[in-house]
Amino acid sequence: MTPLQAMIAEKIISNSKEKFDIIYIADLTDKNKNYFLRLLNICNEGIFIEHPKNLIEFLKFKVKIIKIRNFKYKSVYAANIDRKIIQYLYSLNLKANIYTFDDGVGNIIPKSSFNIEEDISIGKKIFWRLLGVKVNSYFIKEHSKTHYTIFNNIKNIIDKVEYVQLVPNLYIKDNEEKDSIKIFLGQPMTEINDKYNNIFISNLLEKFQINLYFPHPREKDVKLNIDIIESPKVFEEYVIDLMRDSQCKVEIYSFLSTAIINISQINNIEVKYICDYYLMEKYKEFYKIAQDYFNIKVINFENELNEVG
Repeated sequence: MTPLQAMIAEKIISNSKEKFDIIYIADLTDKNKNYFLRLLNICNEGIFIEHPKNLIEFLKFKVKIIKIRNFKYKSVYAANIDRKIIQYLYSLNLKANIYTFDDGVGNIIPKSSFNIEEDISIGKKIFWRLLGVKVNSYFIKEHSKTHYTIFNNIKNIIDKVEYVQLVPNLYIKDNEEKDSIKIFLGQPMTEINDKYNNIFISNLLEKFQINLYFPHPREKDVKLNIDIIESPKVFEEYVIDLMRDSQCKVEIYSFLSTAIINISQINNIEVKYICDYYLMEKYKEFYKIAQDYFNIKVINFENELNEVG
């Protein structure tokens, strides 16, 4: 679970009359622990488990889960439905109603892994079946009663959706004398391509005269020549607090983060996606959605900083 998914889960739980337990599976970071504790405050019980990184850790996870949970729930809520660990947890309670919620960008990109039926060999299917994984992401999508989404009026991986308003309606009074700051919202871009390293990012920040950097939880070894924002909160909440406290104008840049979409309707915030030819080709469906549905500017910095049409 990511902090973004934790925020969605928090909204689902707060708006429901049901009682919830929480299993928070994530890397052991201060930010993840903070959001786990927030969820724990509105749940009956909860456990935090580090995400298994290999088969041995997966087997240890199975033993731990079986010892501490009976899994006789009438409803199960899940994100990351393409993950075997989530499929395994649902397999323990197949009689339960399943509800799903967003992972992020992949939910609204037609050709993402969430929209393509899993294609694995018979051998792998048997292997995972022996480990207790009885379902796949396609099965979960087909049986999901409702999908909770932060993307309003946009086709999702499941047709039956319920909109979750993550960011409250916030109006900041215009003031010509307000200070303006530029923030770059980071992402683990080297997972996409090794060229998006610290040197690449530094050159980009200098080109756009950006003076603050908000790192993604999965970014490792961020070394830049500007101030790095350290916050226990996710970006959406950080920005809302910033604007309430300082009443400043904010320009926000990012490559692909959905957080930009979440805050794009707040006045006095100017949001822009930045791409090069490689990213535009790889994620053109996402950038088109950002432009067409949210009126967000997309800038190709390899094309003399002209907006991509």
